[in-house]
Amino acid sequence: MRVRIGISDSREIDIDVKNEKSFKAEVGAAFSDESSRVLWVTDIKGRTVGIPIEKIAYIEMESSEDRPSVGFSAD
Repeated sequence: MRVRIGISDSREIDIDVKNEKSFKAEVGAAFSDESSRVLWVTDIKGRTVGIPIEKIAYIEMESSEDRPSVGFSAD
């Protein structure tokens, strides 16, 4: 699943995550825990990104099925 996280006064972070439910749970926990200041996200390649909670402008999620497939055929 492709996730785009908009950062206010900055840029957009574009990552691929393995599990939608797990990602949503992590985001919800980060926003509900007042002592948490950073959302840590690990993508499918093992890269970890820390995002300050107060800077998150939006989170957009796109499932793998939504993306068009592109390929070549040797008929």
